[in-house]
Amino acid sequence: MSRLEWILTGILVALLLAAAGLGWLWWQQTHRPPTHIEAPTNNVVNDAPTAFQAIQPARAAYELAAARAAEWAADAQLVSASGDWAVDRSLAATQGGWGFIFYSAQNGRQALIAVAGEQTTFIGAAQASGAERPIILEEWLIDSDEMLEIILTSGGQLFLEENETVSLYLKIENDPP
Repeated sequence: MSRLEWILTGILVALLLAAAGLGWLWWQQTHRPPTHIEAPTNNVVNDAPTAFQAIQPARAAYELAAARAAEWAADAQLVSASGDWAVDRSLAATQGGWGFIFYSAQNGRQALIAVAGEQTTFIGAAQASGAERPIILEEWLIDSDEMLEIILTSGGQLFLEENETVSLYLKIENDPP
């Protein structure tokens, strides 16, 4: 065999090995036993410790943000709340926090206030694009910690254990008027 034939044979063998490796990986993924997840039968919150116990509940963070918003504008009303965290396989939630947008009809402005733990930071204010629809606090029936527990018991725990790092993002707001 010539040198060129040896090189081409080597490339062919390498390609065949790569194809065999990819086929084996595909076979491993498709032949895993199915994971059975049962939906919760009630709304009882599990008392076992979870990753989400380190995450400050939305209502507690809201109370801190609302006090700061009242300093900014007496008529400040909540129009949006959002929070984000990274959660790893050990179910440890890393540093994250809440962001709240308040609207002042009197000023025609919106303010963004961040809350991390007990620390409240006024990020800034800007002109609102129009009238905002405030969140009706009496209709906010479930807090974030309760909702996160429902997610965990509905298959979220397994999802978190099977993925290295998961981004968790929660948001509450009304549709635009």
